[in-house]
Formats: sequence, C-alpha cells, structure tokens
Amino acid sequence: MSSAMLVTRLPDPSSSFREDAPRPPVPGEEGETPPCQPGVGKGQVTKPMPVSSNTRRNEDGLGEPEGRASPDSPLTRWTKSLHSLLGDQDGAYLFRTFLEREKCVDTLDFWFACNGFRQMNLKDTKTLRVAKAIYKRYIENNSIVSKQLKPATKTYIRDGIKKQQIDSIMFDQAQTEIQSVMEENAYQMFLT
Repeated sequence: MSSAMLVTRLPDPSSSFREDAPRPPVPGEEGETPPCQPGVGKGQVTKPMPVSSNTRRNEDGLGEPEGRASPDSPLTRWTKSLHSLLGDQDGAYLFRTFLEREKCVDTLDFWFACNGFRQMNLKDTKTLRVAKAIYKRYIENNSIVSKQLKPATKTYIRDGIKKQQIDSIMFDQAQTEIQSVMEENAYQMFLT
C-alpha cells in the first residue's frame, strides 16, 4: 500500500497513525522490546532485534495447558500436607482467610504462636510474659483452642507457667493436638 493511498483513506491527516510507527507487540513477546537507546532520535532507525523461535516458559508455573497444574505449582504443594500449605506465604494467607469465614482462625493463630514461642530465647525476660499471653489468649478461656485440647495438656502448660518453669517446647503437645484437628477438619475442607 503506498503512502498516497493511505492518506486518501484516512479522513483526518493529523491522525495518530503513521506508516513508520512500530507494530504492537505480539502476545508473549511483550518483554522483548528493546529498551530506549540514548542518541536515537526521531527519524533514526535502529536495527531490528532478532526474534527467537523458542517458546518461552513462564517461570511462575503458569505455563502448563489449561486445566492441568504444573507438578511443582503452589496448589500441588499445598495438597501434600498442612506444613506445605502453612510454609507458603500465599497458602497461609488463603488458609487464614478460609478459617476466618469458618470462625476458627484462632487455631491457626495458636499454631503460629507456638512456632514463634519455640524460637524465643529462654533467657529473655519477655519469654515468660509471652507464655502467659499465649496461655490466657488461647487456653485459659473457653476458646475454640481450649475446647480442642486434652485436659492433661492444659494442666501441664498451666502448671509450667505457675511455677515459672518455662521451656521452649512447653506448647509442643498443644500445638500437635491443634494441628491434628486442623489436618482432620479445616485443612480437608479447605482443599475441597
């Protein structure tokens, strides 16, 4: 098509279309445009970039055909275990959102509180305060966590706090019990 024919077809000669304008990117090749090159101004032509014929794979696990999950996709990892789900930031966030809707988010908060407590320095003066706070918030009252713990587990924790015998694993049994309840109930419902 000649320039003369193009001009006659456009009703407005001040239209933004120019014959020498670059073409829009091809889907999937958007990121392959050359960066702005200093010194190249209007009217100057740059060398075209070679286009690879190799198909690019998406690094996010989204390169699989529709309806099929990549073997290492987050969803696949989340279905392996509750630990895999909670070890992934997005998975933990989605599971927390689900538990909020189910009115049992305290079980997850308690689980994470136990993890955090286990990592605390026992010589730190605030460790006792944190142990007391976890006990008051989740075990002492009649919360969902307290209802799911065995009486012996609650007594063991209460006695340890009263005697100020703080141990980094003092909440481990309680965490295991809550984890079992989550694995049997909420985690299974979350996956379906």
